[in-house]
Amino acid sequence: MDPVLCSSVVRVGSAVSEQVISISGVPQGSVLGTLFFSIYVSPVGRLIRHFNVDFRQYADDIALYTAITCDSQASNQLSRCTAALQLWFWSNGLLLNPDKSVAAIFGTNQRLSRPGWPSHVIIAGADIFLDNKL
Repeated sequence: MDPVLCSSVVRVGSAVSEQVISISGVPQGSVLGTLFFSIYVSPVGRLIRHFNVDFRQYADDIALYTAITCDSQASNQLSRCTAALQLWFWSNGLLLNPDKSVAAIFGTNQRLSRPGWPSHVIIAGADIFLDNKL
């Protein structure tokens, strides 16, 4: 099957950019862009659930969350999940940006004062240090 070619131009007032031909993607800001992107990345839900991690997704934002204790392996599971996500994104022409990633641990003062909490998770090969939140 031959790829579908799309062309795009940007028009601001009376100025028009050169036409650009692409074989993939949807122009940013297009009416159907968010819907097409959501359909394109819908398999990540199955991938995330495979690691027993919960998530919420809206367009290009994905929030992963899981319950952990200071002696649990959940932070390692979260790091394995993000590594699998990174591989899926790479394989499908997308990037997981660690510079836009944050991580936090939420809990009471009593729980957060216990030793042994993980200090970071690894996202796209980068250490994302955890904030402890009350």
